[in-house]
Amino acid sequence: MGLPTVTFHTLVESGKMIFFLLYFFFCLIKDFLSHYLTHLFSTRAIDYISPPRGKSALTYFLYADGVLIFCRASPKNLRAVHSAFELYGSLSGRVFNWEKSNIYFGKRISPTKIRDLLSICGMK
Repeated sequence: MGLPTVTFHTLVESGKMIFFLLYFFFCLIKDFLSHYLTHLFSTRAIDYISPPRGKSALTYFLYADGVLIFCRASPKNLRAVHSAFELYGSLSGRVFNWEKSNIYFGKRISPTKIRDLLSICGMK
């Protein structure tokens, strides 16, 4: 008994092609975000947190629908991160919800600076 023959026509008729194309598009856009963040860190558009001597810097981590970005607390960095997600949203059609997002600051960042940084991307 052989495997069933699957043609382009049967994929389109069954709706599986649409799902496949949407998934493929999502993967391309997610890959774009990864490469774009790498570019921003490598060109120092975003300043990474200095790692211990002899260790690699952890700059960002993508997982499922989440993103963790590790960078210095500065207006320049937050504007670059904000613009990266705005670009991602315009390409993917997905809107980045800043109200459901969190930014964690180090102990040495003053409340005034935290408030100023959060206002850059419209967070409270």
